[in-house]
Amino acid sequence: MGAKSIDFLNFPDNEMDTVSLLEVTKSIEKIISDFNPEIVYTHTNFDVNIDHRICNQATLVATRPYVNTKVKQVISYEVPSSTEWYFPSSFSPNIFVDISNELTAKKNALKSYTNEIRNFPHPRSVDALDAISKKWGSVSGFKHAEAFYLLRKLE
Repeated sequence: MGAKSIDFLNFPDNEMDTVSLLEVTKSIEKIISDFNPEIVYTHTNFDVNIDHRICNQATLVATRPYVNTKVKQVISYEVPSSTEWYFPSSFSPNIFVDISNELTAKKNALKSYTNEIRNFPHPRSVDALDAISKKWGSVSGFKHAEAFYLLRKLE
């Protein structure tokens, strides 16, 4: 998919509530310091997966604004089979990106996720990915779209 490198921090899967928020935050701060991005993407807080919510919280702390901060935008995204099941609240996107040209690559990437992919109607299926892209496309004027929520923007 074009990534030049991937860093795994080896936190426990589905047990990040056993790790201090400070440790997670410091790990994210180090990556931000090394990479120096202007835009940081994180999970939405509206998610049933505890690891996703902790990543969101730690990212918000790690990207807190300070004088001459390089991070200008913090954007959250949904995760199929985690975000839509957070019934206390819902993901309400305000950024939509046309993914019509990237949808095939996204589907192929999901197919390689063999331990996690499921059959439709599960949200983590190829058919559901197509349906989700059409849903967000239908509300944004694209054939297929990916939805995001702008958490913070500094200009």
